[in-house]
Amino acid sequence: MIRCSLSLLLLSACSRAPTPDAVRALSVRGQVVGFEAIFFRDSGRRVERNTTLELTFSEEHHRVQSRSSQVRDDAGWMTSWSGRTGSWQGRSGQAWPFDLAPPPTEQFGVFDPLLLEVHPATATLTDHRWTVSWRDDFAQATYGHGAVPSVRWGGLESTVVDSVPDVDPADLTALLAHPTPEHPAARGAVTAEFLVDGRSVRVAAPLRAEIPAPARARLDSIVAEVQRRLDARPTPDSLGGAQALMLGRGDCTEHAEAVVHLAENAGLKARTVSGLTWHDGSAGPGLYPHTWAEVQVQDAPVCRDCPRWVAIDAILGQIPADATHLPLPRREVMQASVTVMSLR
Repeated sequence: MIRCSLSLLLLSACSRAPTPDAVRALSVRGQVVGFEAIFFRDSGRRVERNTTLELTFSEEHHRVQSRSSQVRDDAGWMTSWSGRTGSWQGRSGQAWPFDLAPPPTEQFGVFDPLLLEVHPATATLTDHRWTVSWRDDFAQATYGHGAVPSVRWGGLESTVVDSVPDVDPADLTALLAHPTPEHPAARGAVTAEFLVDGRSVRVAAPLRAEIPAPARARLDSIVAEVQRRLDARPTPDSLGGAQALMLGRGDCTEHAEAVVHLAENAGLKARTVSGLTWHDGSAGPGLYPHTWAEVQVQDAPVCRDCPRWVAIDAILGQIPADATHLPLPRREVMQASVTVMSLR
């Protein structure tokens, strides 16, 4: 049941003809999951990419299609991106394409294909490698003598190759899982201790009885409505809470966004959280990428005048979510070494 919208990390380009000017193989943890064919036009001043990605979510096959265009002028590079998957209408943004050319300045806008938003970004140069940082994410691009650079973004590596590689559909959730021993107390754990890249992280979940009855009733109602209206199934792209409820389907991301949508409509503060949670999934027991919601409860018993964020996992029906829900920035979900130290 742990299925997350990771497909926008992996834009795999495909074209029959003509021969691309450059090809990059896309890999996650050493496995090639796609490729990108790049075609230069107007003497390198314009780049157009038609992209197709095929991947597997829990034995279901999905294809993501998108199109991007890059244009260089006196001010530098700008990019536009649009896509359509099923009934999802793609949006577009403009920003410097860090995966094609060095940045024109140290501060600029960068397009985030995960959130489909443009964010202010900064860049630093060390030994021909630009590190681009925005929000809680970053990417690295190494520029050599070729037409395009090799890029590393989180756990996704984009490497220049001589020809289009063979690609088999990949189970991305299994590739990104952190295997762990079986933990009988995992689902429903109240406290958990993790080792994340050598640092200790503790997660404590409140007991259900600790959530005041009025707040608990409202949260129960919201989660019940989400579960009633959404059919839990893989969704390659994030639909957003309102559209997911309208279409009646979604994975963990849509369930979380639907909780946030309904909570905000009820006058509550809410947000989505991404990270890892324990699951006995396709790669066996382990920590898998996941998304859930947090809702702010105002009358928490520990401090009646202090708001408290309570984790809610609608796709698992947990109010509150158990302590195996480890919030992490996206780059750590993709890259970090995570070990479960204890679950109680």
